[in-house]
Amino acid sequence: MPSFLLEKNGSDIVLHNKYGQYSKIELESQLKEGKLTTEELGKIYSLNKSQIIHVLRLLKISYRNRLSETRVPNFVITPSMHQIILGTLLGDAYMKVSRSYMLSHSVNQMDYLYTVAEKFDRAVSAVQYKETKLGKSLNLWTNCHEVFESYYDRFYSRGVHKKYFCNETVKDLEPEGLAYWYMDDGKFDEYGMYLCTGNIMEEEAAILKVLLESKFGLKVTIQNHDIDKGYRYLYVKAESRDLFLSLIDPYVVLSMQYKLTGKPYPLLATKDLIAHRHLEFCKKVGKSVRFYGDYDIKRVIDKEQVISSEKEEYVKQQVLKKGLLSCTQIRKEPSTAVMLILFQQGLTDQEIANRYGYGRNRISVIRRSLGIPRKSVRVSPNNKFVRTVHVLIQ
Repeated sequence: MPSFLLEKNGSDIVLHNKYGQYSKIELESQLKEGKLTTEELGKIYSLNKSQIIHVLRLLKISYRNRLSETRVPNFVITPSMHQIILGTLLGDAYMKVSRSYMLSHSVNQMDYLYTVAEKFDRAVSAVQYKETKLGKSLNLWTNCHEVFESYYDRFYSRGVHKKYFCNETVKDLEPEGLAYWYMDDGKFDEYGMYLCTGNIMEEEAAILKVLLESKFGLKVTIQNHDIDKGYRYLYVKAESRDLFLSLIDPYVVLSMQYKLTGKPYPLLATKDLIAHRHLEFCKKVGKSVRFYGDYDIKRVIDKEQVISSEKEEYVKQQVLKKGLLSCTQIRKEPSTAVMLILFQQGLTDQEIANRYGYGRNRISVIRRSLGIPRKSVRVSPNNKFVRTVHVLIQ
């Protein structure tokens, strides 16, 4: 007996599971027309967040209220974006069950990642800075959207967590997609060029080899990189290198030209450069895109950001139209100079947090970054400083 049942009822689909019965049309209507968030929708049906999300996924409802910033209305995949998705998914990009697209690259390839982000335009949800033992990287996330469902089904036909390549996966790959595959996960060689495929079966590598030979006229061999783990390369032979370069050259972005010549790797991008590149991207797409993972970078972005996020605009519209939401929800982090003055005036972390709509821990992190010790902001019963804070405002 299955744990759930999907029943077609005219143009509607009804889900029967252990939580109850749910109509797809009804749920989508409440999300769209009622402008309910996932949590608000869950409360109506007495479900917690994970339970209502489970129901939405079973009904394949990828729509979310704009307030939760997980969907862009009227989002269309252009032919160029189609090739970028195909090429990068042949490389290191991947997708989640929630039908969102993710691309990860070293900070050295920051400009390439933001070039891809600009192609996705307002569908980009967030950019993350990540630092591990392997190095520093940037991760690009898109919103969840039904247009990504076909790509998820195409690349993850054999399992949830691992991509699988078959004839249907790559049949419509064009030179632009080939260029993004190489930029994403290709290597220059003294004689030929490598296209990395990761951990795939031999039959998958053979399918990709036939595609490159029959569609683009390239001479290709399959090389084992780590036979125990199943890592393989597709090697474009020296006799086909000029043809390969002529196919991809029109689409290779400026910052990735080093992959065509074998020149040294670009210098590591600084945090200031990352912050300003993110601000340029936000300005180009016309919305504030969330950045997280590094407080120093985020502080520069928040300080110089002049474009409101979709969430801020949504809240403002609701305040003006119905007065349902408090203006304190439109949060803006105070500048460093203002924070210093507030601490000197005797305000505690909690008092400042209440004033600006943040949590106390967030304010305490900012205070520590300014070098102000905790005992300096404590107040005595008569509301005076235990000791005076002497800070030089630059």
